[in-house]
Amino acid sequence: MAYKCIVVPYSLGDTFEALKKAIVKYSEFKVDSFDENTKTVYLKSGISEISWGERITVSLEQTHTGGTTISILSTSKAGVILGGVIGFLKNRGNIKIIMQAISAELSNCSRHE
Repeated sequence: MAYKCIVVPYSLGDTFEALKKAIVKYSEFKVDSFDENTKTVYLKSGISEISWGERITVSLEQTHTGGTTISILSTSKAGVILGGVIGFLKNRGNIKIIMQAISAELSNCSRHE
């Protein structure tokens, strides 16, 4: 399991749009479910040579200053015991990919705090 939480100086709406665009561009993750009301996306990745796959939850929440908190949780489908170090590294890599993809999309829009 790996978890990352950051605050970006973009509105909740802009960040959610950037997240949706990022998911479409990076097809290694498939959308499991999507909640427009809570601004949460549930993703999954498939089995690979080093992993049984992962479940990834990306949640957005508006801050009191007008920015957005992005929380990403990536867990191995095989669980903590079977996932081990390789699973942890894969989960960290998933978070890095998603954060870079969101960042790239946000850099294409103007801030609306």
